[in-house]
Amino acid sequence: EIILINDNRELLEGTQTNFYVVSGGQNQQQPSSIITANEGILYGSVRDSVLRACRHHNIPVKLRPPTLQDLKDASGVFISSTSRWVMPVHEVCLGDLMSLQSDDDGEEEENENIEKKKRDGKSYFYGNCETTEDIRRWVLEHV
Repeated sequence: EIILINDNRELLEGTQTNFYVVSGGQNQQQPSSIITANEGILYGSVRDSVLRACRHHNIPVKLRPPTLQDLKDASGVFISSTSRWVMPVHEVCLGDLMSLQSDDDGEEEENENIEKKKRDGKSYFYGNCETTEDIRRWVLEHV
């Protein structure tokens, strides 16, 4: 799936899916929250089910487009659609986007945590995310 970005290099949605980043949780100190765009996207019935499940189970949702920094810090990523329901994403290939990410001085960011997730500077990998699996189960239970 290809994820569409806006002029600010924020991640909006897939060509056929909605896109979500799981922030926190797992081995991180803060509880999980979900980041997903709320403008410039198509609203789907499965997306509505995901947001409803998050509300019902007290998982905070940040309705804003995820950024490349959010991807770097994420404990999980998933997509949703009527044909895929809720599907975990285990690899995000950034391609040329990585060369666009820079700090205020225009130099490429150096971050030990980022390096652990990168392969050749162009991909981020995510293991099984408990929050994603919970949301997947909750959505399927209410369909």
